[in-house]
Amino acid sequence: MSAENNDGIKELQSMQKMLDDLESKISFIEQRKREIRSASNSSSSTYAEATPSMNGVENAAGASIQHETPAQQENITIILKNGQTTPGQEIFVIGNLKELGEWKPNAALKLKTDQNSYPTWNTVVALRLGEEIKFKFFKMANNDINSIQWDSHPGDYTRVFSKDNETFEATWTN
Repeated sequence: MSAENNDGIKELQSMQKMLDDLESKISFIEQRKREIRSASNSSSSTYAEATPSMNGVENAAGASIQHETPAQQENITIILKNGQTTPGQEIFVIGNLKELGEWKPNAALKLKTDQNSYPTWNTVVALRLGEEIKFKFFKMANNDINSIQWDSHPGDYTRVFSKDNETFEATWTN
């Protein structure tokens, strides 16, 4: 057998190994998708009546947040009742996902209110369904991180949202 034939055989064997590896990875990804779908179909979350959504979602730094919405992300409404504030204070939600600031107060998601709904605050955010989400609320005055006051709810809120347009509702606790 010539050296060229040996090289050709080795190249084909290498290509076959790469194909086998890719097929294995595709199989793993497909299995993971089925597990996520199954988990999201059997999960439950807190439901409440949705209030009208507010426009202009901003983070704590006042920057407008633009999120790409992949197919697996759906709109979730977050409502916080009894959010009494003083002039200059605003309420934010912060959590373990990029959309909720990844636990960084200056990247947290600002909730909205108006004279008709105050002291109820809300926001709508696109989140991935079937994924565990941990989050908390805080008040901050004039974007000053040193002024943060945390909601005294014990621990984090933890939810797995399973369908579009779900609503999570909480009440500020002192």
